[in-house]
Amino acid sequence: MYLIAKILAPFVGEFFNPYKSKKSSHDLETMIKRKEELLRVTGAAGTVAVTSTHSSSKTKKDDRKADYLELVKSEFSYLSQKHNKTDLDKDHMVELKKILNLLDSLQWGQSEELTALRRRFEKYLDFAIDESLFIKSIRYGLIHANLINEKNKPSGYEDLCEASIMVSLHEIIKNTFTNIEYKEALTLSKRWHTSVLILQKAWILWIYEKTKIGTKDIVEKLVNFNEPIKATDLMELFGFGIDSLPWKAILHDSEKLRKTTDVIDTIKEELATIKAINKLPDSESLNPKIALDLLGFEAIPAPGVLSRRYKRLARIMHPDRIASKGFPTEVMQQVNDNFRTIKAAYELLKVDQE
Repeated sequence: MYLIAKILAPFVGEFFNPYKSKKSSHDLETMIKRKEELLRVTGAAGTVAVTSTHSSSKTKKDDRKADYLELVKSEFSYLSQKHNKTDLDKDHMVELKKILNLLDSLQWGQSEELTALRRRFEKYLDFAIDESLFIKSIRYGLIHANLINEKNKPSGYEDLCEASIMVSLHEIIKNTFTNIEYKEALTLSKRWHTSVLILQKAWILWIYEKTKIGTKDIVEKLVNFNEPIKATDLMELFGFGIDSLPWKAILHDSEKLRKTTDVIDTIKEELATIKAINKLPDSESLNPKIALDLLGFEAIPAPGVLSRRYKRLARIMHPDRIASKGFPTEVMQQVNDNFRTIKAAYELLKVDQE
């Protein structure tokens, strides 16, 4: 009797409380359909790898790191034993040795290559980052970047460096979704004359534009965020969380590794796009300090630099371009006002140069 009662219990429960069962089933089906639709529309299904268990995913990632390292070691060993080395062979050995030294620093924490790479990051972004974050970024670069070519040869030192720096930049912005006071993000925002919220919006727009992941209403939804964006919002917009970013799509353009300078330039472009829809100071209330900040300068630059900056911002923030990106019509009056403000800021600084 006990066994019969246990077997029949779920069916009896559903009979006496059919609403609960149907509601639960409906909620589950709705969630699944929402996820499937998001993946179908955005193409994320082909970008974000899904594994059955965390351990199997970790094993695959570790294998990729090991494969690259073994290929580098094998290539270096082969060239070391080769007689009559050409100048090209010798140069290649130097590059492979730099890769090995950089990878060794993941374990030991220091190497000339790691120091050089951090300085390179500082040159790109004008500030230093925490060493642990940088080492984590190198590991992510090893895992997610295409560092083994179609001939099963390891990519060079340059590609590893580019991947590591790009991951560092994305990691800094990504961390703001759980910590709006994230130190490196605050510094980056200051360097780029913006706020963390605008940086978040620009990054979301950059991912949408570059990876083609996300639904078309992302652009409209960005307008309504007036407070720091959270990790749950990111999940709602894209269907992935901060711990499952589509790194392959973020780091590559059609399987080819993106260039750090291009990534920085295009994220800055999206910063200007978001600036175009936000409320800026009125064109009649400008002073030199505000004008400099609007155009992204610390001090009045050379005439040619000022002119190029204004022309670039005017192109990006032009009302026709903003409208073409799908922003709602209700923000277009603000866009027009901001376009006049940017022009007024340029005119004010141009007078100060004379």
